[in-house]
Amino acid sequence: MLWVCLIIGTEFQSWLLWYSLPVLQGILPSAYYHHYSCLVAAIGMLLGTQLTSETIDRANVLLNNFCCEMSNLYGEDHDDYCL
Repeated sequence: MLWVCLIIGTEFQSWLLWYSLPVLQGILPSAYYHHYSCLVAAIGMLLGTQLTSETIDRANVLLNNFCCEMSNLYGEDHDDYCL
């Protein structure tokens, strides 16, 4: 993942929002893919042009799910952001 440090923000945004899910589908186990897709969906919503309170609430649910599933999928050492 060293290459991630070498790309600029817009390239990372494109990877996250447009390319990562199709590329990772079938590579990641389904639980991990679904977990990651929650992050992608939430970030996509928050970067949208029409940000409403409903959109923020939905993104909040997705991000909370993402954070709270960290320890189940990756171990308790990685759940620092689950409040």
